[in-house]
Amino acid sequence: MATFTPTTYNEAITGEEQHNLSLPHISMWRHYGGVIPTGYVVLITSGVANASPGSISPSIDDMAGADSGSGDGGLAIFSRGATYTVTAGEQTILETAGYSMD
Repeated sequence: MATFTPTTYNEAITGEEQHNLSLPHISMWRHYGGVIPTGYVVLITSGVANASPGSISPSIDDMAGADSGSGDGGLAIFSRGATYTVTAGEQTILETAGYSMD
């Protein structure tokens, strides 16, 4: 068995202007350096993984249609930059779609 970690991307923090900028020392955003690491979601549906790097925001219907697997909730849903132990079959499917195993 192999391990798989979906990639992440940096989401720029927006909306800081809505916070009180005259008091930056109390803004929670100061801890994030202007970006928040955000994970892609990789789904395997009908034996096929969505293309690399994954989805940013899959629909509930997309996630409900995922195959059974070793991801979140016993389904083939891999998200958040978490590390999953995948089966040999899932590894083949993920590698075919352009993903790398850890």
